[in-house]
Amino acid sequence: MASGSKKTDNAAEIDRLALALAKEPGSKVFIPLAEEYGKAGRWEEAVVVLEDGLKTYPGFITAMVALGRAYEQVSQPVKAKAILEEAIKVSPDNLRAHRTLARLYATQGAKDAAIRSCNAILAVNSQDQEALALRTSLDHAVAREHVPA
Repeated sequence: MASGSKKTDNAAEIDRLALALAKEPGSKVFIPLAEEYGKAGRWEEAVVVLEDGLKTYPGFITAMVALGRAYEQVSQPVKAKAILEEAIKVSPDNLRAHRTLARLYATQGAKDAAIRSCNAILAVNSQDQEALALRTSLDHAVAREHVPA
């Protein structure tokens, strides 16, 4: 029952934000609208909103990172990686970007790059469980690769 209510709340919030964006297309309301689309599993719509918003606000790190995550969700890892790598050049301490990049790198077998992103997260939060688990897994995989056959 609560789940249905939450979906209704989410749909109402999407409608409210979409209307606000339609009234003021140059506003930054595209960010919360994309977030709501993501919460609703409507990642393709989040991508469109974020791409359009970045045309108005190129280089807006929050939007770039959100778009990278949305690209990851719609199985566009090349686009996700490209925009997230651009984001961390400008904002090297962006943990959200590093978190998504670490997953992408690990999935693509780029273990050293994944470890670098994990280390960037752990430099800020040494207790980050997701980064610790991924780095441990990657460290083990790298160690296995270097064991003589």
